[in-house]
Amino acid sequence: MNEYVFMAWKSLKSRKLRTYLTALGIIIGVVALVSLITLGEGLEAGIGKTLDRLGPRRIFIGPKVIGGLGSGPPSGTGILAQTDVDTVAKISSVDYVNAILVENLKIEFGREERYKNVQGISLNDLDKLFEEVDIQFQEGRLFEPGDTNVAVIGYKFAEDYFDKEVRLQNSLYLNGVKVRIIGIQKEQGSEDLDYRIAIPLKTMQQILGKPDAVSAITAVAKQGQDVDSVSERIEKELERKRNDENFQVTNPKKVQAQAREIFGIVTLVVSGIAFISLIVGGIGIMNSMYTSVLERRREIGVMKAIGATNNAILRLFLLESGFLGFTGGAIGILIGLGIAFLAIFAINQLGVVQIVVSLNYSLILFGLLFSFILGIVAGVLPAMSAAKLPPVDALRYE
Repeated sequence: MNEYVFMAWKSLKSRKLRTYLTALGIIIGVVALVSLITLGEGLEAGIGKTLDRLGPRRIFIGPKVIGGLGSGPPSGTGILAQTDVDTVAKISSVDYVNAILVENLKIEFGREERYKNVQGISLNDLDKLFEEVDIQFQEGRLFEPGDTNVAVIGYKFAEDYFDKEVRLQNSLYLNGVKVRIIGIQKEQGSEDLDYRIAIPLKTMQQILGKPDAVSAITAVAKQGQDVDSVSERIEKELERKRNDENFQVTNPKKVQAQAREIFGIVTLVVSGIAFISLIVGGIGIMNSMYTSVLERRREIGVMKAIGATNNAILRLFLLESGFLGFTGGAIGILIGLGIAFLAIFAINQLGVVQIVVSLNYSLILFGLLFSFILGIVAGVLPAMSAAKLPPVDALRYE
C-alpha cells in the first residue's frame, strides 16, 4: 500500500501545474466555505459576548425600525415618551427602568466644531445599569442624582475626537449649552462606547426644548423572572396604554436567536455556492484523470506485464485522484483561514463590531475529508477505465 501512495504522490508532483489548475475548483469552493463560515461564527460569538456584557435580564424598548444588528441606539424624539417609561416602571416583574434620548448635536470645544450623536441618560438607578454592563472610569465619576449640565465621555472621545485632548473638568458646548466633563471612561474596545458622550436626560431634554421626549427605554427584569415573559408583558402593557404598535420590545435572547437564524441562512447559501464549485472541481479532477490514463497507457501496460492486477491499478488511480482532491482542500483551507483572519483583524480595527477569533477544527477536518472523498469519487470512472485496459493494447500505445 505504501508503494501505491508513493507512486500516486510522485505522479502528481511530476505535473504540478496541471495538479494545481485541476484542483482550482476544489480550492475556490473550500475557500468560500471556510472563510465565510469562520467569519460568521466569529461574528455570532462576538455578538453573543457583547450581549452577555449587556446583561441577560435587560429588555430594550425602542421605535419600530428596519435595521441590522449592532445599528446602535435609536435617534429621534417622535415615538416614545416619558409616559411609556412610567408604564414600564409600574410592571411588577421589572426591577428598574432607564430611559435614553439620543440626538445629533453641535459640539464645540476650543475653536473646533463637530456634529455627533449625544446620549441623554436618565439618572434613575444609573449606578446599577453601569455596574451590570461593567463600564469603569479612568478619571472622574458617574452622574449623581441632581446633576445638570455635566457630561461623561469615552476614552477615545477624550483622546482623539478633537485636535486638543479633552480633560476632566473641561467644558464643551452642546448646541450652545455649556456642559462640564465629570468622568472619562476606561477604554472598552468598542467604537460606540469609546467615542460616546453622555449627559443627564433632563439636560438633553432642555437643550432640545422637548421635556417629555425619549428615544429608547431599558428595563431590567427582576431576578428569577423569565426575560421573554417579562418582554411580552411589557409589550402588552405598552400596546394597551399607547393604543398602537409603533414600537418594538427585544432582549438579548431574542437578538441571539435572530442572529443564529440569519447566520444559518447565510451558511446555507454559502454552502450551496461552495457545493457547486466543488462539483465543478470534481468534474475537473475526472477530466484530468482521464487525460492521465490516456497519457500513461504504456506505463499501465508495463505494470500489468510485470504482474500488477486490475485492483492494484484501480487503487493507484483512486489514490492519485484522492490526493488531488486533498491537495485542493488543504490549499483552500489555508487560503480561506487567511482571508477570514485578515477580514476579522480589519473589522476589529474599525471597531464597528468585535469578532471573536476562533478555529473550527471540525470544519477544517470536514473540508479535508470531503475534498479527499470527492477526489476519489471523481476518479472512480477513470480508474476503472485504467484497470480494464488490456495489457497488449496498452503496450502498443505510442
